[in-house]
Amino acid sequence: MKSILLTSIISLFFGILANGQVATELEKGDKAFDDMLYDEALYFYEVANEQQPNDPDITRRIAALYRRIGIQISSTEWYKKTIDLGSTEPEDILYYAEGLKSLSQYDEAIKWYSIYNQKKPNDTRAISHIRDKEYFLELFADSSKYEIKKLKINNSEPVIGLTQLTRDKYLISAINIDQLTNDDDKLSFSSYLDIFEVTVDDEFELNNPKALSANINGKYHDGPVFYSPWDQTIYITRNNIKKNKAVIDKKGSVNTKIYSSKFNNGDWSAVEELSFNNDAFSNAHACVSSDGQAMFFSSNRDGGFGGMDLYVSRKVGDVWGEPSNLGPNVNTEGNEMFPFLSSIGTLYFASDGHAGLGGLDIFFSEEYNGTYLSPLNMGAPINGNSDDFSLLYDDAADRGYFCSNRAGRGNDDIFFFQFKTLQQMLLAGNIFTENKSVSLEGENVQMKNLDSNEISEVKLNAEGEFQFIVKPGENVEISLVDHPLVVSEKPLFAYNVPKVIVDPYLNIGTKEVKLIKPIEHNGPLSLYKQPEQKPDIAEVPKKDVKAKPDVKNDIKKQPETTVKENEKEPVTDEKKPLEKKPESAYDNATSIIDLNASSIQNIIFDFSKSFIPEDQKNTLDQIAILLKEDPTTMILVKTFCDARGSKTFNENLSMSRAMSVQGYLMKKGIAKNRIKTEWFGEEQPVNGCIDGVPCTKEEHEVNRRAEFKIVRQ
Repeated sequence: MKSILLTSIISLFFGILANGQVATELEKGDKAFDDMLYDEALYFYEVANEQQPNDPDITRRIAALYRRIGIQISSTEWYKKTIDLGSTEPEDILYYAEGLKSLSQYDEAIKWYSIYNQKKPNDTRAISHIRDKEYFLELFADSSKYEIKKLKINNSEPVIGLTQLTRDKYLISAINIDQLTNDDDKLSFSSYLDIFEVTVDDEFELNNPKALSANINGKYHDGPVFYSPWDQTIYITRNNIKKNKAVIDKKGSVNTKIYSSKFNNGDWSAVEELSFNNDAFSNAHACVSSDGQAMFFSSNRDGGFGGMDLYVSRKVGDVWGEPSNLGPNVNTEGNEMFPFLSSIGTLYFASDGHAGLGGLDIFFSEEYNGTYLSPLNMGAPINGNSDDFSLLYDDAADRGYFCSNRAGRGNDDIFFFQFKTLQQMLLAGNIFTENKSVSLEGENVQMKNLDSNEISEVKLNAEGEFQFIVKPGENVEISLVDHPLVVSEKPLFAYNVPKVIVDPYLNIGTKEVKLIKPIEHNGPLSLYKQPEQKPDIAEVPKKDVKAKPDVKNDIKKQPETTVKENEKEPVTDEKKPLEKKPESAYDNATSIIDLNASSIQNIIFDFSKSFIPEDQKNTLDQIAILLKEDPTTMILVKTFCDARGSKTFNENLSMSRAMSVQGYLMKKGIAKNRIKTEWFGEEQPVNGCIDGVPCTKEEHEVNRRAEFKIVRQ
């Protein structure tokens, strides 16, 4: 939940304030930002940008706001504009690179990490990415290992963090989880986290949310929470509140602290602050070891490596001792947060400082001689190009939960994951001759199933490689098919396939075979001309031989990326419009004004952009005039993208376009409560230009639109 939790623990550097009216707007925006009223802050920042459009201090504010609320497409767009305006802040380059990475534009991201590295050569956030420029390919290698599902309890508000209370009860941190329905499309920026008790069913779904008492849930954010069965105590991350008022530190931030509460007589006791808290910095995201003697948490206290670092505090009697930093193997100049210690002692945590797929990724680290080793990325599908965090993992069952904002609505959800029993795997190997100049390319390799006696054949490629598909529990032998010039043992390989396949690909090694006599050429053995021989008429042909095509290792899957404007579309035979999204407030409403009669058409956005184009602003100006003429009316807005790019990318982009329309109308004096927005990504094209359909640039353009209806409030 980086978008909420970083809000209250990291101050924002915006640069020097402008003069006059612009300075006033920025001051109002900064105050709204500090109060976590992000839509209001965006309004004031955009007013300032309208009056002073070429100021990187203003565009940086807008970029940082979008980054804070997790809309990476808009954040990246505004950081690029900030850089183009001549920004001298290296962090703008870093955040632009991070944004590109979150949009799966890895090659372009590495380019900008390299530029940042020239300005900050010792920053590990850049070093870890440019050290291996194809690192992200490896993170997709085991993407079929786990299956994940989004839980039904999620709604349009943030739902984060999970801790097990009993065998069938958990605690989660969420906003209004017991009040909103899953169909609520409204995006809220102003509510606060509370802690809820939920039950878990046989499908691992969470149900029946019930808010904990006022002893636990305060005025501001409460959560995430961790339950320690060792002493029946919960440890809660809360805003620093004293006398019912937020405490502001010297940097202007509201920090977080860790509090504890014990379960006594059927209820939770009043929370107590831990001794190592401090008003000057934040402590957050506590996790306690199974023996109750070590607490891991995140903090931005002095002496760290930058951002939020992971620390450990150990029990001294009944008191938590002075925390110690986990060191440079784990911590970076970025943020390390949401630690979780599994039952076998593996430390899991989220980081945006180590090389990952975008935003926060989940990593794990093992302890060796009192030191935690360099962490490994869990890879896809648990990690993606969004924020992924708050892992709860059952070692024995190889399943658990984690949180992510990958769903495309700008908020965080809980996902369940479990190890997937694979139904097949690729068995690979190499066969070559003792004479390295003679290749076995094209020679037949045979795999025999010892249980069914079924035989399969493939041909060796130029590198002498073969691959067979095998299934759980099969016992197989692999041999080179008889050749008059080759001496080879039978079988060359034998393998018992596990009943539970863990890895989808296995190389079982290499084998060298001998030639009966020297070959008078270099290259494939099949080129050697043999004396013509008459067939043996008594020979019985082999039966049950099923030729299978060469199977290529497709494990390293390329991540989705956006499609460039000039790329060609794949060809299919028909154009078929998608069905409209159900339960739309816009579609169910009737406009009281015929906008077409007023020459008000749809707004058309530029490709992959959320800015209101200059030639489209007149449309919104006319709408603002109509709304001012009748204060009893309101505007319904829905925004779309064309079909190019991934669905998640387009979902975020259309949401950003809706916010741009809202912000522009607010600048024209229309109250926020008179503007209702919906966004549909690449759904509902007007002309059938969906994925896989060839369309011209002009045909795609009409789908990048905003539609409007004026209705009674």
